[in-house]
Amino acid sequence: MASEFVVGWELMFHSVSEDVKTKEDILITLIHWVLIKSRFRCIGLGDDSTFTVDEPGSELLPKGWNTKSTYAIKYTLDSQLFILRGLLVDEEFILNLVRVADKNVSTLTLRHNDVVKATQGSLEMLVPTHTELFNTMKNEMIVPLIKTSSKEATTQTANVRVSNQSPNLLGRSPSADIESQRSRYADPFGVGSSDVNPFAPPGHGNIFDPFNRDPLRPFPDPGQGIPGGLPSYLVPLCRGAVPPGARFDPFAPPDLLPRPSRPRFPPDSDHLPPPGYDDMFM
Repeated sequence: MASEFVVGWELMFHSVSEDVKTKEDILITLIHWVLIKSRFRCIGLGDDSTFTVDEPGSELLPKGWNTKSTYAIKYTLDSQLFILRGLLVDEEFILNLVRVADKNVSTLTLRHNDVVKATQGSLEMLVPTHTELFNTMKNEMIVPLIKTSSKEATTQTANVRVSNQSPNLLGRSPSADIESQRSRYADPFGVGSSDVNPFAPPGHGNIFDPFNRDPLRPFPDPGQGIPGGLPSYLVPLCRGAVPPGARFDPFAPPDLLPRPSRPRFPPDSDHLPPPGYDDMFM
């Protein structure tokens, strides 16, 4: 692989050797060829995100690739756009490879004076450690972006498979239905909903069924207030005299009323009378 890389780089370098002026140019030719050997194709200069998916690209560096103080070269791989940037900062040359679709970036920083020994000659003369540099460029700049791209594609495929499952037409789980049934009496906005649709849960509405008692809403005792209560044979007949949940005020002297299990707190209907309630003409 190393010999093939060297032969291919020398053929490519021969086409741009007249344009090479600096050590940074040598590093750009090396990373360019590493990208080409990794199936990338060069489609031009610039750092804009415009490109044509079916553009074939080239294995050669585009014209004018080193005419500016910074480098910006565009590549494609598997219909995705990548931008190679190069910038010299003091004694270090910084290389960035950006995957434009998600702005994922890999970076490599090199001391160009230590890596590159000359600007003309064979690869062994220019970069004595070219084999190690080739592996570093590939492992630190290219492999991370290709791996994350493959991982994201696998995740998207898994998400599509999950979304193909049959949806819950009710838009809720069975456990949520059970919970809603348990808390149906605690919903302050559900008051009167059963009167609109008598057959909807929890049922009844304005249809009174004296034989379908709800333990959460027991009937009041119709014998409250009557000394001794009602005779046993009248209790079943009077059990439905007060609808479920209706306000029932027993009528009898207070000392004859059974003590309620729960104290009743004001305001009561008699505690807040309207103004002028005792006016006979009201």
